[in-house]
Amino acid sequence: MPKFPGLSGKEIVRALERLGFRVTRQSGSHILVKRGEKGCVAPSHKEVKVGTVNGILRQAEISPEVFQKALSDLPSRFSRHIYVTFGSLGDISPVVSA
Repeated sequence: MPKFPGLSGKEIVRALERLGFRVTRQSGSHILVKRGEKGCVAPSHKEVKVGTVNGILRQAEISPEVFQKALSDLPSRFSRHIYVTFGSLGDISPVVSA
């Protein structure tokens, strides 16, 4: 069984959306996603514990291998780079590239 250390709630929801789930509502830091009659609740935290991720997969009735494939299809969280450019007057402005 794959381990899922260091996943954020946002990454989990994005992977579930790739698997056909849709965000139906959010209450505080809990995001409800549904696919047909099946639904699950994902926390919107910076880092979600491995046991919580496994519980989400059980609720959604998704195998860890299918979820891992959906995660690998997502762009890397390190794919965005921030460059700092200096304007003519010494202004510092960030430029984000994908």
